[in-house]
Amino acid sequence: MKISIAKQITKTSWATKALMIVLLLSPFILVGGQCNPNNPPIVIPLGTNAMRLVASVEGDFAASDASAVDGGTFVTVNASMPHGTGLINVQLQIPKQANPPYTVSVGTDAVPLISYCVSPDNATCHQFFARKGTGSGTITISQLTPTVKGTFSGQLKLVPTVGTDVDRTISDGEFNAGF
Repeated sequence: MKISIAKQITKTSWATKALMIVLLLSPFILVGGQCNPNNPPIVIPLGTNAMRLVASVEGDFAASDASAVDGGTFVTVNASMPHGTGLINVQLQIPKQANPPYTVSVGTDAVPLISYCVSPDNATCHQFFARKGTGSGTITISQLTPTVKGTFSGQLKLVPTVGTDVDRTISDGEFNAGF
């Protein structure tokens, strides 16, 4: 018994026909929103006591324990997150200026520091720095009170050189640290 395709389509339920149409159109629906250059990226606000960044080797860093310590002429911001069986610790040392916003150059100015420590076992630390004479970067402060807020990025050098480990590039860094 032969049934033509036209007869098979007319005998197919409306739900099956709808599913076939959705499946045929789904690649266009899924890709459509991503191809529109007028759609801005979704930005999630950074909460208090948080820090996030992207490291060239470890990838995304997101901490909810960022804290600031007032050192008089500078502010130190610390944050950490679990990584494997160890931790990653980030420390920023930022000179204070009277009127934010302002940007400091890390690697040429005396005080600023970006430190990135990868501790695979919580005992050893592969320390990467941008500070005067080593590496480079910028830290921009948008506010100093009631929390310290800002952004940062840098080219960090491994000091001292350990095995085959490579330097780190830190990008898209931002923080909002309470005292």
